[in-house]
Amino acid sequence: MPTHITARLAWHNDGWDGSVCKAPEKNTYCVGCKSFPGDVIARERDLEVEKRLAGRAGAELEGYVPPCSYSYNAFGPNEAQSASNPPEFFYGGASRHEWTLAPATVCVWPYEAMYAEEVKASGYLDNDRRRALTLEFFEPIRRDCGKNLIFYYANYSNPLTDEEAPRYVLIGVSRIIKVGGELLYENVKEEIAKRYAGG
Repeated sequence: MPTHITARLAWHNDGWDGSVCKAPEKNTYCVGCKSFPGDVIARERDLEVEKRLAGRAGAELEGYVPPCSYSYNAFGPNEAQSASNPPEFFYGGASRHEWTLAPATVCVWPYEAMYAEEVKASGYLDNDRRRALTLEFFEPIRRDCGKNLIFYYANYSNPLTDEEAPRYVLIGVSRIIKVGGELLYENVKEEIAKRYAGG
């Protein structure tokens, strides 16, 4: 039986084509409070650099990787660079991870598995259990590639919504043809790996 998934995208003014927006200063939605992932773009975007690199493909960004890189290549025809900085609560216990996105690729994780009741232990999240549930979630999708669909959507931070009428936006649907590997931060210290199940 196919397993279909959803992928939340940060708003992109030029169709998630794997490039920096042609007018990044006009994209106020990607830095909105309902963007993806969380407030990462609002915290990490360097608007002056993006204006200089406006419209440039993700493979040609001179060392800068836009913080929307989890989703900016959803419909891109070429490879694009992606990166993720560890959260502040890692207290320097890991370093940035960089990777290359294949054409028409996004990064996702199963939200429900990360916050399910069964991962809560003594008031804390059991990160080993969370990781196990995540890998379990992707296994049938990996096994049955070609049969599963991915539905792309934007949360309320999009140009079709307003405060009185918040709306999700269905952006597109694709067939999943490949599931990539698990991505982890680099140079993870032992105590951070133990606490957050990474390494």
